[in-house]
Amino acid sequence: MKRQDKKSLINSLGWCFIALVPIFSYQSFNGVLDEKLSLFIALMMTASLMWSLNWFVEFVPALFVLCGVAVFDLAPSKVILSGYASEAFMMIIGLMIITTIITNSGIILRVIFYILSMTRHNPQMYDKCCFILFTVATPLLPANITRMELAANLIKKLSMFWGLPKMRSQHNRLVISSFQGSSILGTCFISASLMNFMVNQFITVQEEIRFGIEGWLKASFIALIVLIIGYIIVHKFIFRNQFLIDTHPEVIQEELEAMGTLSLGEIFSLGSIAVLVMGMLTYPIHRISPTFIALTLTCIIMILEVVDAKTIMRKINWTIIFLIGSAVSISKLIIYFEIDKFVSQPIALFLLDISHSKYILYIFVIITTFIVRLFLPITATVSMLLPILLPLHIPFQVSAWSIAFVILTITDAWFFPYQSYIYTFYKMQLEQDEIIYDEKIFLKFQRCINIFRVLAVLASVFYWDYVT
Repeated sequence: MKRQDKKSLINSLGWCFIALVPIFSYQSFNGVLDEKLSLFIALMMTASLMWSLNWFVEFVPALFVLCGVAVFDLAPSKVILSGYASEAFMMIIGLMIITTIITNSGIILRVIFYILSMTRHNPQMYDKCCFILFTVATPLLPANITRMELAANLIKKLSMFWGLPKMRSQHNRLVISSFQGSSILGTCFISASLMNFMVNQFITVQEEIRFGIEGWLKASFIALIVLIIGYIIVHKFIFRNQFLIDTHPEVIQEELEAMGTLSLGEIFSLGSIAVLVMGMLTYPIHRISPTFIALTLTCIIMILEVVDAKTIMRKINWTIIFLIGSAVSISKLIIYFEIDKFVSQPIALFLLDISHSKYILYIFVIITTFIVRLFLPITATVSMLLPILLPLHIPFQVSAWSIAFVILTITDAWFFPYQSYIYTFYKMQLEQDEIIYDEKIFLKFQRCINIFRVLAVLASVFYWDYVT
């Protein structure tokens, strides 16, 4: 069979499944379950298939579910739109605009070049510097896509500055170090990923206050240490026989001088970062919501026209914003239809029959997340698993946050390129810039890091008892 014919057959079968599975699902559950619940499950089955086939932009299946619920009048409008009215959604909008200001000003690139210029007499430190710098940038730039775009841009500039040949081995270190620095600690800082803010919608107010920017970092400290040690071990193992890049450090100094003095946008970016971080750190004292601080900074940015409205509209990834809003709404609908209780109660009984150990719970969450991630993207996985698995914290007497952290950490693990939209985006950016690297080595590195993600979670269990 020709490749084109095979693709057409797969497409036809996919559309047949999308059309028929919800019908069979509704017919199977109708009469056994409430009619509205049966319809909602049918809609979710359709959306899951759409996500699995990866034919649509990620927010389309989510909007399909919300529109279906609204059309069939399955739930009140306040539940359907709860994701777009949530504090997490407002926080994300504010953070995305601030992130746009930071990246558009060029301050991050200036800092990176400044640090690299200080290591100009030690070329073997460049890939280590890339990892460290993007690790530091992780909590400052909450959008993964933004960090990947910045990393690809940096690699392009370094490759051009140093006149690197189009060889895989010359770029492997920079490509992998920049990617891992941008993604490996995404769940260790609350501001490092937009997905982390979804957790606040499902934990108590007391836990939300406890796990602010400082509490979150404190609770994830052991995981952070394990992941960094894991990166060092894997890096030593993978690159033990690869030669170093022959660099020309003087060009970085020249580029830094060409940037000139700090611009108004760069100064404002530094001020925004300082105000936001200090506001989050001192929240227990002043009780001013970080969302209010972020939106206030956004209003000031718009009033002072630090960046014009057209740039903001063009630079902000609205797809991610609406996707997360839809994901929160889907999670609220799962709770509204009490699917969380229907599923979590038998799971709790099953696990307690095996053992009362906390490790059984965390291992179950890890395995479940890995399996779901084989079929669904990150946002869909988090939106479904958070409301269903978080109630398990009650019978096992653990913190709801710890279960959420496990879900977020394992969700970020991936084995195949189709599982990670940030890697797909990163790869596309590098290909556009004609940066050639060895994808086999990249994937081998990533799969080794996944092992340390599991170890990071399991190593934190007793520590969580202490801090939570």
